[in-house]
Amino acid sequence: MRDTLLIQTSVDLISRVLRVLLVGLLVGSSSSLVALAMIKFISFGGHRIIEFENTHPGAIAVLMIVGIPAVGGLIVGHIVQFMSSQRPHNPADVILAAQSNLKLAHLKLKDGALNFIASIISLVSGASLGQYGPIVNMGATLSAHLHNITRTEQTVLIGCGVAAAISSAFHAPIAGIIFAHEVILRHNSLRAFAPITVAAAVGFYLSKFVFYSEHLFQMEFVQILYLAEFAGFTVIGIFAGLLAVFFLRTVLYANLLSARLPLPQKFKPMIAGLCIGVLALKIPEILGVGDGVMRLTLYSPPSSAIEIATLLIAKIVAAALCLGFGFAGGVFSPALLIGVLFGTLFGMGVELLFPYSNIAVYAVCGMAAVTSPIIGAPLTTILIIFELTHNYELTTAVMISVVFSNIIAYRLFGRSLFDFQLKSRGYDLSHGRDPLILSTTSIANIGRRACSRVKPDMTIQASIDLLVEDETNEAFVVDTGQHFIGSVTLTALVKHSATDATLMAVEDLVNRHGLRFGPDTSIWDAMREIKGFVGESVPIVDKKSGKLSGIVYEADLIEAYMQTVLELRSEETANAQGFKGTGHD
Repeated sequence: MRDTLLIQTSVDLISRVLRVLLVGLLVGSSSSLVALAMIKFISFGGHRIIEFENTHPGAIAVLMIVGIPAVGGLIVGHIVQFMSSQRPHNPADVILAAQSNLKLAHLKLKDGALNFIASIISLVSGASLGQYGPIVNMGATLSAHLHNITRTEQTVLIGCGVAAAISSAFHAPIAGIIFAHEVILRHNSLRAFAPITVAAAVGFYLSKFVFYSEHLFQMEFVQILYLAEFAGFTVIGIFAGLLAVFFLRTVLYANLLSARLPLPQKFKPMIAGLCIGVLALKIPEILGVGDGVMRLTLYSPPSSAIEIATLLIAKIVAAALCLGFGFAGGVFSPALLIGVLFGTLFGMGVELLFPYSNIAVYAVCGMAAVTSPIIGAPLTTILIIFELTHNYELTTAVMISVVFSNIIAYRLFGRSLFDFQLKSRGYDLSHGRDPLILSTTSIANIGRRACSRVKPDMTIQASIDLLVEDETNEAFVVDTGQHFIGSVTLTALVKHSATDATLMAVEDLVNRHGLRFGPDTSIWDAMREIKGFVGESVPIVDKKSGKLSGIVYEADLIEAYMQTVLELRSEETANAQGFKGTGHD
């Protein structure tokens, strides 16, 4: 008996290990290939526009530099119209899908493919955006659709896809793991951690040892010479937080400007393309992802502070226009370049006080300090820097800057651009997953059709007899067509029964202004509205017909809430034995 149990336990353990490996390998390799494919596409076509300035006559170069972003915007605008949301997707959609268990965002494969194509066209045509947001979105979308093969929770698969995509793009597997938990899942459990770790490792292996993809940047050994420079890392963090907020506000203003523009949405990216094309005639560095400009600034910063400041302002304006007017692309790369430019400017100022300071240190600090509050991932940003540089001193400096930038940005703006985008759509994640999940379930799912119903012309005594027979303290008054009129309590009936219980009608005692819900009222909204309610149950009344369809008890609401909380906590605190396929859709 004991041997049989031991064999069964061993087989079960081996099957679980194999499942983790299968999920990690399958999801990690597919997401990594998608991420690397996008990077290759963009690196191949992303520098072609600037080359026209050197390889073609003046008029043709001007026409191409202005025209290509505009035509790209026109194509992207029309592609996006075929998506279910009729807007480009970004990590906010992935976050919403993971936080709501795909009840509020379904990550359709068609939308993911169209967003992938639109992002490549955007970036190749010169849109001043990034590739990492689309990579995250496509990795998550593709992974979620491997559910039928792996028989694993889709939220776990989303985390695996995101981790593999980030790991492949940055050569940073640890950062990929943390990003999946910090930004997307927002909880930790071994059930998710194990396959996510394998997926991130697979993505890193493929990008570095199979496809030999290029690092975002590489730095020689950096040493901090002065103790006083740590004060500088604090100051740059504070000002970087302010700059991040300014950039985010600029993006929101561009969104507002786009909304007020009396033009169909499919033509608005073209307007942004024209604007950045004209701007690129003077400052061509704003076009595209900007990785080359970032590396050049890190390795050999320009001698002119005015040149850097001009490019900084132009990049903010260009990125805000592209995001606000509907180009497909991410905010990560623009934030990185903006941060590098700002950090370089700050470092040039520090160099006046400390001549032997390394400007590149401040450039990297600025990059991390500006980017982390924009995407809401301070830990991920710190780890990306460490995995790219393998330098403890530089990572320590970055930590200080990131901490203070996030304090400032969180107070002045919020957790991230993604959270703000979701909040503007009506999804507030600041209270956690519980309200979000409960807001996806209507009370019609927990309501009860059976309830005590009385007609308005019934006598008090007849109504009392009905309530006593039903063993309840409240009745709902409806007409012959079951249209809801109000409610009456046993207390009120008994109180007036002394007058003439056989003659006095119920309609004289009806409470016509009590709390009522519609069939589509969510459990979360019902729990908020029921605060201060006194009674047993609340009527469910159809808003259009006015008919009483049922009731919901306070106990039912509390039970539904507790069940949701228990399920979420079980998922978040699951141990190794909790990793299994559930068939969850």
